[in-house]
Amino acid sequence: MSIWKYVVLLGGILGIAGFFAPFMEYKAPDGTLTGASAYEIARGEVDVSPLMKKAQELGLVTPAEAQRATKVLQQGVYAYRGAMIAVFIPAALIFLIGLFSFSRKKMGRLAGFIAILMGAACVGVWIFFFRAEPPTAQTIGQLGLGIYALFVCGLLGMLGGLGSLLLPDRTA
Repeated sequence: MSIWKYVVLLGGILGIAGFFAPFMEYKAPDGTLTGASAYEIARGEVDVSPLMKKAQELGLVTPAEAQRATKVLQQGVYAYRGAMIAVFIPAALIFLIGLFSFSRKKMGRLAGFIAILMGAACVGVWIFFFRAEPPTAQTIGQLGLGIYALFVCGLLGMLGGLGSLLLPDRTA
């Protein structure tokens, strides 16, 4: 009995949890920290009006600019709904591979190969977001816990997949 299916399952659980954790976080000039999870973005539940109210209170924007910016930001969030779901599909597949392997009590080479591919996709998404520039000089953007959970999911998926390629579970 090898441990690789448990490693892949743990990675998948972390990836699914990352979907609900803050994806990106922004620190406003007054020091407040705000962010949204991929789940909130996918559901369109992100409310940017408090951020605009803070900017208006600090004198960074006029009320008309704040209203226009709120509308534009809401449309931008709506445009990325599908992308947020697509980013976490490899993590969901890693979870399903781990769950299926756990229920079968064995993980073969094919499942290991697919886990490696999905893990590489998760790490690739993390690299893409890690290299992205912050949106403006007035706000400081940072990667949230959700994207780091996706990264660890990818690493564990690749590790478990590689282990199962080299030492697959044998049937009794």
